[in-house]
Amino acid sequence: LKLWPPPSPPFAASRRVGRGAMVADSKRDVLLGLLTAKPVDAVEPRSADVVRDVLDDAAREKMRSQFAQHVVDGGSASPLFVFMAGVTWGLAGTFRCAGGVDMFHGLSTLEGMEEGRDFIGLGADASLGDGDIVLVTQELCMAYLCRMWARVRAYEVVRPLLSEAGGCPFNMGGAKLRLGSDEEIADHYLELMLGRGQKDACPKAEQYLQGVARDMQLNKLPYLSRVLEGRAGIGADDSVLSILKKLESSSCGIPRDVQEDLALAVTAQALELVQVLGLDL
Repeated sequence: LKLWPPPSPPFAASRRVGRGAMVADSKRDVLLGLLTAKPVDAVEPRSADVVRDVLDDAAREKMRSQFAQHVVDGGSASPLFVFMAGVTWGLAGTFRCAGGVDMFHGLSTLEGMEEGRDFIGLGADASLGDGDIVLVTQELCMAYLCRMWARVRAYEVVRPLLSEAGGCPFNMGGAKLRLGSDEEIADHYLELMLGRGQKDACPKAEQYLQGVARDMQLNKLPYLSRVLEGRAGIGADDSVLSILKKLESSSCGIPRDVQEDLALAVTAQALELVQVLGLDL
């Protein structure tokens, strides 16, 4: 794709990534603006058209307004150019990721990304609904979309293994335990694996989940292995259980959503074993 000058639709049109309307979501969306760097041999935009002091409040307001125009008007909107980290960038496309604000902040912290160098936070625009706008470099945008798709895939594997109407198969309590949103699923099984949460309603969950986690090595999970190996003393041959226990007892900067993904991988295998082998719960 030719990304400079920033293209007209369909590439510049807003795309939605994640669950969309499938599940009600209480978390804020993130609206990513993909910035592409000006090639060395490309013509420099007029100086008046380039936002330079990108962290200034007035500049943020101008960029937020132009971003909203791109989402609403597409090709008829005026180009958005910014000068960041010594490079001129142009807005080439937008993506809306459902409930993705926390994951974005987690990823940027994990990878040591800096505002004004790798991204520019613009806050919310009323015309675009409930979501925070962030302009991101190509590298950070691709890393985030890979992270988001890995999370979506984890949910797609676990959700069909739940009981009817999203019930937890480990639930032995009188009242039915329903897991409505994807976030509830991730939180529920991470907490159970660590011996917390709804353990009274799911008395055997910890035993099965920790058993699978003890035998599952990080190198069996390629994406998470690339994310975690070498951080906080984590090795490729470490068990998922030992990693979660280590992360639970330390402030190592590994975001909770990564821990939840480890728990989801274990949960998928544990629930498959329960179904296939008919294990006693």
